Amino acid sequence: MVNKNEYRLFKRVIELSHSNTWEEAKKEWEEIRITEVEKGEDSETCTCGHYPIREVIQLFNNKTRNSIIVGNCCVNRFFGIKDYNKIFSAIKKGKVNHAMIKHSFEKGIINEWERDFMESTWRKKKLSIKQRKIIEKIVPKIMRRYKEKPVRE
Repeated sequence: MVNKNEYRLFKRVIELSHSNTWEEAKKEWEEIRITEVEKGEDSETCTCGHYPIREVIQLFNNKTRNSIIVGNCCVNRFFGIKDYNKIFSAIKKGKVNHAMIKHSFEKGIINEWERDFMESTWRKKKLSIKQRKIIEKIVPKIMRRYKEKPVRE
C-alpha cells in the first residue's frame, strides 16, 4: 500500500523522467548534492510534499536534465541505501565517518590516496603530528561539500 506522500513522489518523478514506470524512472536519477539545513534557516520541501526537511538530497536526471529535492526518507526509496543516515549523523557531529569517506570518494570529493588515508586513520585515538596535519586538510574539504546549499531549478 502506497501512502499519499509516496504517491506524490512517484508521480512527480515519473513526470520528470524519460521512463513511465517507477522502477525504470528511479534508475535515471543520481544524487548530486547532500546538505543539511540548519535550524532557523529556510527549510526545504521534499518532492513528496513533506515539509520541513532538514536533511536535503538533490537528485539529477541525466536524460531529462531535471533536478528534484528529496529528504532522507525519500532518498532511500530511490537507492535503498541507509548510509545517508550515517552521513547526516556525521554532519551533525561535525565529524567524518566511514560512510562519508566512501561517499566522498565515489563523488570525486577526495582522491584514492585521501580515501585510503582517512579509512586507516579516522578511528584512531592517537595520531602523529603529520597525520593530524593531513587530516586537518582533508576533513574541511569533505565537510565543505556537505555544507553547500541545494540549487533550485
